[in-house]
Amino acid sequence: MTLLSNIPLGLLRWSLQTRGLRSFGHRFLSPAFLIPKYPAYGKLPHNFIEQSGEIRIVGFPKSGNVWLTSLIATCLGIDVNAEKDKCRVTHTHLKMKNADLFNKQLLRGAVLIRDLRDIIVSLYHFSKTEHFKDAIGRHFIFNDIEAMYSEFFLPYYVNRIQILETLPDDYLYFGWPVIRYERLCDSPEEELRLLFKVWDIEVSQETIAKSVQMNSLDAMRSGKGKTTEEVQATHFRKGGYGNYKDEIPEHMLADIELRFRDYLRRWGYIVESS
Repeated sequence: MTLLSNIPLGLLRWSLQTRGLRSFGHRFLSPAFLIPKYPAYGKLPHNFIEQSGEIRIVGFPKSGNVWLTSLIATCLGIDVNAEKDKCRVTHTHLKMKNADLFNKQLLRGAVLIRDLRDIIVSLYHFSKTEHFKDAIGRHFIFNDIEAMYSEFFLPYYVNRIQILETLPDDYLYFGWPVIRYERLCDSPEEELRLLFKVWDIEVSQETIAKSVQMNSLDAMRSGKGKTTEEVQATHFRKGGYGNYKDEIPEHMLADIELRFRDYLRRWGYIVESS
Protein backbone atom coordinates (compact mmCIF):
# COMPACT_ATOMS: atom_id res chain seq x y z
CA MET A 1 0.00 0.00 0.00
CA THR A 2 1.11 3.53 -0.70
CA LEU A 3 1.85 6.04 2.00
CA LEU A 4 -1.20 8.05 0.99
CA SER A 5 -3.55 5.08 1.44
CA ASN A 6 -2.38 4.79 5.04
CA ILE A 7 -3.13 8.44 5.91
CA PRO A 8 -6.75 9.45 6.63
CA LEU A 9 -7.91 11.93 3.99
CA GLY A 10 -9.48 14.12 6.64
CA LEU A 11 -6.10 14.41 8.35
CA LEU A 12 -4.43 15.34 5.07
CA ARG A 13 -7.02 18.03 4.43
CA TRP A 14 -6.59 19.38 7.96
CA SER A 15 -2.84 19.60 7.38
CA LEU A 16 -3.42 21.81 4.32
CA GLN A 17 -5.21 24.32 6.52
CA THR A 18 -2.80 24.12 9.46
CA ARG A 19 0.27 26.30 9.65
CA GLY A 20 3.41 24.23 9.96
CA LEU A 21 1.83 21.16 8.33
CA ARG A 22 0.90 22.64 4.96
CA SER A 23 4.06 21.48 3.24
CA PHE A 24 3.29 17.93 4.35
CA GLY A 25 -0.26 17.94 2.95
CA HIS A 26 0.81 19.80 -0.17
CA ARG A 27 3.02 16.88 -1.22
CA PHE A 28 -0.11 14.79 -1.76
CA LEU A 29 -2.28 17.54 -3.28
CA SER A 30 -3.91 17.07 -6.68
CA PRO A 31 -2.44 19.26 -9.48
CA ALA A 32 -5.87 20.92 -9.79
CA PHE A 33 -5.78 22.62 -6.38
CA LEU A 34 -3.65 25.15 -4.59
CA ILE A 35 -3.38 26.66 -1.11
CA PRO A 36 -2.29 30.19 -0.16
CA LYS A 37 1.25 29.19 0.78
CA TYR A 38 1.69 27.44 -2.59
CA PRO A 39 -0.11 29.79 -5.02
CA ALA A 40 0.33 27.68 -8.15
CA TYR A 41 -1.30 24.60 -9.59
CA GLY A 42 0.76 21.49 -10.09
CA LYS A 43 2.82 21.37 -13.27
CA LEU A 44 1.43 19.28 -16.09
CA PRO A 45 3.65 17.11 -18.30
CA HIS A 46 3.88 18.35 -21.87
CA ASN A 47 2.01 15.25 -23.08
CA PHE A 48 -0.67 15.22 -20.39
CA ILE A 49 -3.45 14.88 -22.98
CA GLU A 50 -2.02 11.49 -23.91
CA GLN A 51 -2.09 10.27 -20.33
CA SER A 52 -4.80 9.31 -17.90
CA GLY A 53 -6.27 12.36 -16.23
CA GLU A 54 -9.35 14.50 -15.72
CA ILE A 55 -10.22 18.15 -16.21
CA ARG A 56 -13.39 18.84 -14.24
CA ILE A 57 -16.07 21.50 -14.45
CA VAL A 58 -18.32 21.98 -11.40
CA GLY A 59 -21.67 23.65 -11.86
CA PHE A 60 -25.28 23.63 -10.85
CA PRO A 61 -27.52 21.70 -13.31
CA LYS A 62 -28.55 23.67 -16.42
CA SER A 63 -25.68 26.12 -16.09
CA GLY A 64 -23.97 25.34 -19.39
CA ASN A 65 -21.82 22.47 -18.13
CA VAL A 66 -22.18 20.36 -21.27
CA TRP A 67 -21.35 23.32 -23.52
CA LEU A 68 -18.26 24.32 -21.54
CA THR A 69 -16.88 20.79 -21.35
CA SER A 70 -17.33 20.44 -25.10
CA LEU A 71 -15.56 23.75 -25.73
CA ILE A 72 -12.60 22.71 -23.57
CA ALA A 73 -12.41 19.21 -25.00
CA THR A 74 -12.42 20.57 -28.54
CA CYS A 75 -9.68 23.09 -27.72
CA LEU A 76 -7.44 20.35 -26.29
CA GLY A 77 -8.32 17.65 -28.81
CA ILE A 78 -9.52 15.26 -26.12
CA ASP A 79 -12.87 13.68 -25.26
CA VAL A 80 -15.49 13.87 -22.55
CA ASN A 81 -15.89 10.10 -22.35
CA ALA A 82 -12.37 8.87 -22.97
CA GLU A 83 -10.77 5.55 -22.14
CA LYS A 84 -9.18 5.22 -18.73
CA ASP A 85 -5.67 5.78 -20.05
CA LYS A 86 -6.58 9.04 -21.81
CA CYS A 87 -7.19 12.54 -20.52
CA ARG A 88 -10.83 13.61 -20.51
CA VAL A 89 -13.06 16.58 -19.62
CA THR A 90 -15.93 15.94 -17.21
CA HIS A 91 -18.52 17.88 -15.26
CA THR A 92 -20.20 17.29 -11.93
CA HIS A 93 -23.00 18.75 -9.83
CA LEU A 94 -21.57 17.28 -6.64
CA LYS A 95 -19.75 18.94 -3.77
CA MET A 96 -16.04 18.26 -3.39
CA LYS A 97 -14.94 15.21 -1.42
CA ASN A 98 -11.71 14.98 0.55
CA ALA A 99 -10.54 12.32 -1.89
CA ASP A 100 -10.73 14.87 -4.74
CA LEU A 101 -8.08 17.01 -3.06
CA PHE A 102 -5.52 14.23 -3.30
CA ASN A 103 -6.59 12.63 -6.57
CA LYS A 104 -3.51 12.96 -8.76
CA GLN A 105 -5.64 12.19 -11.81
CA LEU A 106 -7.52 15.45 -11.29
CA LEU A 107 -5.42 17.85 -13.34
CA ARG A 108 -7.40 21.09 -13.56
CA GLY A 109 -10.84 22.43 -12.69
CA ALA A 110 -13.18 25.40 -12.76
CA VAL A 111 -16.49 26.44 -11.21
CA LEU A 112 -19.32 27.45 -13.56
CA ILE A 113 -21.85 29.99 -12.22
CA ARG A 114 -25.15 31.08 -13.78
CA ASP A 115 -28.03 33.32 -12.67
CA LEU A 116 -30.31 31.10 -10.59
CA ARG A 117 -33.42 32.60 -12.17
CA ASP A 118 -32.30 31.51 -15.63
CA ILE A 119 -31.35 28.10 -14.25
CA ILE A 120 -34.93 27.63 -13.04
CA VAL A 121 -36.33 28.57 -16.46
CA SER A 122 -33.93 26.23 -18.23
CA LEU A 123 -34.72 23.42 -15.80
CA TYR A 124 -38.44 23.86 -16.43
CA HIS A 125 -38.06 23.45 -20.18
CA PHE A 126 -35.66 20.55 -19.64
CA SER A 127 -38.31 18.84 -17.49
CA LYS A 128 -40.46 18.42 -20.60
CA THR A 129 -37.85 16.36 -22.46
CA GLU A 130 -37.38 12.61 -22.71
CA HIS A 131 -33.86 13.04 -21.36
CA PHE A 132 -35.24 14.50 -18.13
CA LYS A 133 -37.86 11.77 -17.82
CA ASP A 134 -35.26 9.05 -18.35
CA ALA A 135 -32.79 10.57 -15.89
CA ILE A 136 -35.07 11.92 -13.16
CA GLY A 137 -38.35 10.05 -13.48
CA ARG A 138 -41.49 10.01 -15.60
CA HIS A 139 -43.69 10.82 -12.64
CA PHE A 140 -42.43 14.42 -12.64
CA ILE A 141 -45.06 16.19 -14.73
CA PHE A 142 -45.69 19.90 -14.22
CA ASN A 143 -48.47 22.15 -15.49
CA ASP A 144 -46.31 25.27 -15.44
CA ILE A 145 -43.02 26.71 -14.24
CA GLU A 146 -44.43 27.56 -10.82
CA ALA A 147 -45.38 23.92 -10.25
CA MET A 148 -41.89 22.78 -11.23
CA TYR A 149 -40.36 25.34 -8.88
CA SER A 150 -42.45 24.43 -5.84
CA GLU A 151 -42.87 20.68 -6.44
CA PHE A 152 -39.41 19.78 -7.75
CA PHE A 153 -36.76 22.49 -7.58
CA LEU A 154 -37.28 23.49 -3.95
CA PRO A 155 -37.92 20.01 -2.49
CA TYR A 156 -35.14 18.28 -4.45
CA TYR A 157 -32.29 20.63 -5.25
CA VAL A 158 -32.62 22.96 -2.28
CA ASN A 159 -34.02 20.87 0.57
CA ARG A 160 -32.87 17.35 -0.30
CA ILE A 161 -29.39 17.51 -1.79
CA GLN A 162 -28.72 21.07 -0.59
CA ILE A 163 -26.09 21.94 -3.16
CA LEU A 164 -27.16 25.45 -4.08
CA GLU A 165 -25.22 27.35 -1.42
CA THR A 166 -22.47 24.82 -0.74
CA LEU A 167 -21.58 23.39 -4.15
CA PRO A 168 -18.77 25.78 -5.13
CA ASP A 169 -17.33 26.65 -1.71
CA ASP A 170 -14.61 24.02 -1.29
CA TYR A 171 -13.52 24.24 -4.91
CA LEU A 172 -13.19 28.00 -4.60
CA TYR A 173 -11.33 27.77 -1.31
CA PHE A 174 -8.70 25.62 -2.95
CA GLY A 175 -8.21 27.91 -5.89
CA TRP A 176 -10.51 26.94 -8.72
CA PRO A 177 -11.33 29.82 -11.08
CA VAL A 178 -14.91 30.94 -11.74
CA ILE A 179 -16.46 30.93 -15.20
CA ARG A 180 -19.62 33.02 -15.37
CA TYR A 181 -22.12 31.68 -17.88
CA GLU A 182 -23.21 35.15 -18.96
CA ARG A 183 -19.66 36.20 -19.81
CA LEU A 184 -19.13 32.92 -21.62
CA CYS A 185 -22.18 33.69 -23.77
CA ASP A 186 -21.01 37.21 -24.55
CA SER A 187 -17.29 36.54 -25.09
CA PRO A 188 -16.59 32.80 -25.31
CA GLU A 189 -13.16 33.20 -26.91
CA GLU A 190 -11.95 35.63 -24.25
CA GLU A 191 -13.29 33.52 -21.38
CA LEU A 192 -11.57 30.41 -22.72
CA ARG A 193 -8.34 32.30 -23.31
CA LEU A 194 -8.31 33.51 -19.71
CA LEU A 195 -9.22 30.08 -18.39
CA PHE A 196 -6.35 28.36 -20.18
CA LYS A 197 -4.02 31.11 -19.01
CA VAL A 198 -5.04 30.50 -15.39
CA TRP A 199 -4.62 26.76 -15.91
CA ASP A 200 -1.17 27.29 -17.45
CA ILE A 201 -2.18 25.33 -20.55
CA GLU A 202 -1.05 26.73 -23.90
CA VAL A 203 -3.84 26.91 -26.48
CA SER A 204 -3.65 29.15 -29.53
CA GLN A 205 -6.25 31.82 -30.23
CA GLU A 206 -6.95 30.16 -33.57
CA THR A 207 -7.72 26.85 -31.85
CA ILE A 208 -10.04 28.59 -29.40
CA ALA A 209 -11.87 30.40 -32.20
CA LYS A 210 -12.40 27.13 -34.08
CA SER A 211 -13.71 25.47 -30.93
CA VAL A 212 -16.25 28.25 -30.38
CA GLN A 213 -17.43 27.90 -33.97
CA MET A 214 -17.65 24.11 -33.77
CA ASN A 215 -19.62 24.30 -30.51
CA SER A 216 -22.17 26.94 -31.43
CA LEU A 217 -25.71 26.40 -30.18
CA ASP A 218 -26.88 25.40 -33.66
CA ALA A 219 -24.01 22.92 -33.94
CA MET A 220 -24.76 21.40 -30.54
CA ARG A 221 -28.45 21.08 -31.43
CA SER A 222 -27.53 19.21 -34.59
CA GLY A 223 -25.57 16.62 -32.63
CA LYS A 224 -22.10 18.09 -33.06
CA GLY A 225 -19.71 18.97 -30.28
CA LYS A 226 -18.28 16.57 -27.72
CA THR A 227 -20.87 15.15 -25.35
CA THR A 228 -21.63 11.90 -23.57
CA GLU A 229 -24.05 9.44 -25.13
CA GLU A 230 -26.95 10.32 -22.84
CA VAL A 231 -26.98 14.00 -23.89
CA GLN A 232 -29.72 14.50 -26.50
CA ALA A 233 -30.31 17.36 -28.91
CA THR A 234 -33.20 18.59 -26.74
CA HIS A 235 -30.66 19.38 -24.02
CA PHE A 236 -29.82 22.53 -26.00
CA ARG A 237 -32.67 24.99 -26.23
CA LYS A 238 -32.59 28.78 -26.45
CA GLY A 239 -29.30 29.68 -24.84
CA GLY A 240 -28.48 33.19 -23.74
CA TYR A 241 -29.58 34.76 -20.49
CA GLY A 242 -32.21 37.04 -18.99
CA ASN A 243 -35.03 34.81 -20.25
CA TYR A 244 -36.46 34.66 -16.73
CA LYS A 245 -37.80 38.22 -17.18
CA ASP A 246 -40.33 36.94 -19.71
CA GLU A 247 -41.05 33.49 -18.28
CA ILE A 248 -41.22 33.75 -14.48
CA PRO A 249 -44.42 35.25 -13.01
CA GLU A 250 -43.90 38.32 -10.84
CA HIS A 251 -45.02 36.69 -7.58
CA MET A 252 -42.73 33.70 -8.18
CA LEU A 253 -39.82 35.97 -9.09
CA ALA A 254 -40.35 37.88 -5.85
CA ASP A 255 -40.17 34.62 -3.91
CA ILE A 256 -36.96 33.53 -5.66
CA GLU A 257 -35.28 36.89 -5.09
CA LEU A 258 -36.28 36.92 -1.44
CA ARG A 259 -35.47 33.29 -0.73
CA PHE A 260 -32.15 33.32 -2.61
CA ARG A 261 -31.21 36.97 -2.20
CA ASP A 262 -27.86 36.18 -0.58
CA TYR A 263 -26.88 33.74 -3.33
CA LEU A 264 -27.80 36.16 -6.12
CA ARG A 265 -26.00 39.07 -4.49
CA ARG A 266 -22.98 36.95 -3.66
CA TRP A 267 -22.45 36.33 -7.35
CA GLY A 268 -23.24 39.86 -8.44
CA TYR A 269 -26.71 39.33 -9.88
CA ILE A 270 -29.09 42.25 -9.55
CA VAL A 271 -32.06 41.58 -7.29
CA GLU A 272 -34.89 43.70 -8.64
CA SER A 273 -37.64 42.88 -6.12
CA SER A 274 -37.82 44.98 -2.99
